[in-house]
Parts: sequence; C-alpha cells; structure tokens
Amino acid sequence: MHILCNKEKETWIKDYVERETAVARKRVEDAEAAIRQEQEDTGTAENVGLTTREPKKTLKENMMAIGDSMSNHASSDNGTDGEPEDD
Repeated sequence: MHILCNKEKETWIKDYVERETAVARKRVEDAEAAIRQEQEDTGTAENVGLTTREPKKTLKENMMAIGDSMSNHASSDNGTDGEPEDD
C-alpha cells in the first residue's frame, strides 16, 4: 500500500482538477460549436425556403386546445346516462 504525503496529495489533486477542468472546457467548446453550426444550418435552410417554421404554442394555448377537444366528446351530461330521452 502506498501512502502519500500531504504535498503529494495536494499535487495529485491539483493535477486531477486541472485535467478534469480541461476536459470539461473542451466539452463545452464542442457543444457551443455544435449549437452554432445548427443555428447556421437552420438559418441557411430558412433563407433558402427549405423549412416552414411556425411559432410554438404556449402552454396556455395547448391547454385551451385540449379543453376544446375534450368538450366535443360525449359525457354523462349529454343524455348518455341510461335515462330515456324525451322526444
């Protein structure tokens, strides 16, 4: 078993943190580059007319649409509760 002195531990920890930080920075740079490329590609496609981008609906608009579609379905209030309807 190898026992490290405090100075060796500090050096090892510092080196480890520097390596991990460098790896994390590289990943961030790669992600940023990919995002920029995607934005450029999307912008180019829109300029050429290859995409039809519609604005996204808000949560409120989606909930209203769901409510409207649900109100179109039969419910027990509509005479489907087993009681005969008056003609």
